[in-house]
Amino acid sequence: MTERIVTLHFNAKDLSGQRFGRLVAKYPVRIKPLVIHWVSLCDCGIELPVTADSLVSGNTKSCGCLKAEATTIIHGRFGEPIYRSWAGMVGRCTNKRNDAFSDYGGRGITVCPEWREFECFLADMGEKPSSKHSIDRIDNSLGYYKENCRWATAKEQARNRRSSRILTFVGLSFCVAEWVEITGMRCIKYRAERGWSDDRIFTQPVRLRGTGRNPKFRSPAEAVYAIQGTLPSPPEHQLSYLKL
Repeated sequence: MTERIVTLHFNAKDLSGQRFGRLVAKYPVRIKPLVIHWVSLCDCGIELPVTADSLVSGNTKSCGCLKAEATTIIHGRFGEPIYRSWAGMVGRCTNKRNDAFSDYGGRGITVCPEWREFECFLADMGEKPSSKHSIDRIDNSLGYYKENCRWATAKEQARNRRSSRILTFVGLSFCVAEWVEITGMRCIKYRAERGWSDDRIFTQPVRLRGTGRNPKFRSPAEAVYAIQGTLPSPPEHQLSYLKL
């Protein structure tokens, strides 16, 4: 049904800018004859038309998210770590007042409709493996949905950030931290921070300072060649970051 912005009658109460629960009234519209609705913005980011009587009386306090959360509370999970993970995910993607909105909802990251319900999110993701795990998107350019999410530790998520540099050598691609772990050579990290090319990072020999230093490998390339047959294949999703 179409709506039309209207001018309020002289004795009608102006509700614009007023808060009613989680709703803030914005402007009046006429959807049905003789009935004025107020287009209202919910704290979760959804706009909807609500009659003035429903707002003033308190019959309508949100777009429906308040009821959904109340249902979750009945299920006894309110306040638990997994509930806070879910609420934080929804908040940073839908609530413009959320401090992290600019990095999530503000750049187009969304939560799939099914996961707007806590029960559906829990059914898809399962319980958190530990207190050190939080929800992580496999492809950071996409939103929150079952196939793109996993529980991951802070260390695992750090390797999955948009800012993580992927280095490619002898046809293998890993992030800087993983190459350091694989080769045992921390010079990879320092060279990457200086903006060296991938080839130079691996092939330039290590500088020997002082006496008595006898590194097992003279360059990261030597370390890679020595263990190349035992290296794992990089996760498929990591290769997508090469395009970012």
